[in-house]
Amino acid sequence: MPVRIKDADDDQALELALVENIQRSDLNPIEEAYGYRRMMERRNLTQSEVAQAMSKGRSTVANALRLLELPEEAQQLLFEEKISAGHARAILSIPTKEGRQKLTDKLVAEKLTVREAEAIARLFSGKRNDAPTKKEPLPKTFKTVAKALKDVLHTPVKVKSSNGKNKIEIEFQDEEDLERLFEELIAAAS
Repeated sequence: MPVRIKDADDDQALELALVENIQRSDLNPIEEAYGYRRMMERRNLTQSEVAQAMSKGRSTVANALRLLELPEEAQQLLFEEKISAGHARAILSIPTKEGRQKLTDKLVAEKLTVREAEAIARLFSGKRNDAPTKKEPLPKTFKTVAKALKDVLHTPVKVKSSNGKNKIEIEFQDEEDLERLFEELIAAAS
């Protein structure tokens, strides 16, 4: 096996040792993240400089370092390979520490798949407003148009408004009724 001998001062030797340790293939994601952080702290490097020293993309280093934002329990589970990096990303997508801990607890209790964890994380991350929201009344013209369409089409018509989007719902019984409505709409447009 070829051996290369290289002179290095203490700082360079430390960096070489850290690079060698981080490049080991048997490191788990948490060990790798701690290695990157150690390099940054001891050598006063940026994420970009660590990425360059490791021949990795800056986003790879940044994503690894984000794992250190996991709750302690989740870090331990990832270290022990009881959860995957996909589970960890789902946990990290939740903005609050409390939410992250709740998902971690649920992962352990229910042995969730990554997809299930992502779905639950979306619920935690969604803009939940537990207070009932007051519906804005529809403009008078919406009601007038709905009534006029109902009279012309001889079928129930509703105008709805939600999240800044408006819809007209026209009820029909079957395919024949749908064709009748289509013909009446075409005739009214001519």
